[in-house]
Amino acid sequence: MAESTSLIIPIGEWILDQALMSIEKIKAETDYDIFLSINIAEKQISDPNFLEILQQKISNSQVKPQQIKLEILERSLFEGEIASSLVESCRKFGLPLVIDHFGTGYANLAYLTQFKFDTVKIDKCFIDDLEDNNKHQTICRALIDLSKGLQMTTVAEGIETPGQLKILSNLGCQFGQGYFFSPPICYEDAIALIKKQLQQ
Repeated sequence: MAESTSLIIPIGEWILDQALMSIEKIKAETDYDIFLSINIAEKQISDPNFLEILQQKISNSQVKPQQIKLEILERSLFEGEIASSLVESCRKFGLPLVIDHFGTGYANLAYLTQFKFDTVKIDKCFIDDLEDNNKHQTICRALIDLSKGLQMTTVAEGIETPGQLKILSNLGCQFGQGYFFSPPICYEDAIALIKKQLQQ
C-alpha cells in the first residue's frame, strides 16, 4: 500500500536512516563492515529529491557508499531516461546496484547492457524446487553465466536447503540469502550472529 501512494517516500527515508544507523552500530560492536541491501520503489526513482537526499544522508554518516546496495525491480527501468539518470548518478557516487527479480517480468536482456548494474538477483521462484527441476537449474546456470560474462555478480534469494546451496555454489553463484542461513532476526540477534561467524 505504501508503494502505491506517496507514503513510500518518507518511509524510504526512514528505512535509509535505520540502515545507516545499524551499519554504524554493528561496526562499533563487532569491528566488521557489513553491507545492507535496500529495495527502491518506483515512486522513489521518479522522485526528483530522492538521489540528493540519499547521497546527503550517506555523506553525513560513517558509512561508505559501497555498503549500501540498492535493489531495483526490473519493471522500474521502463522509465528509460529517469532510470538511466539514476543509475548513472548512483554509480558515480559509488553505490552498488542490484537488478531485482530479473527474469520474472519483462526480462529485457538489453537492460543488462543499457544499465550498468553490479549484481543480478535470481528470484526465489527459480530456487524453490531447484533440486528437482532441471529447467530451473538451466535458467539459474544461464543467469549466472550471463552475469559473469557481463562482469556482474549473482545473488540467489530464498535458499532454504543444503541441496539448493550446493547446486548454486557449483553453478558459480557468489551470494545467497534465505532461511538456510537465518530467518529474519532482531538487531541484537544479528549482532550475536555476526560475532559468532567472525569467531569461526
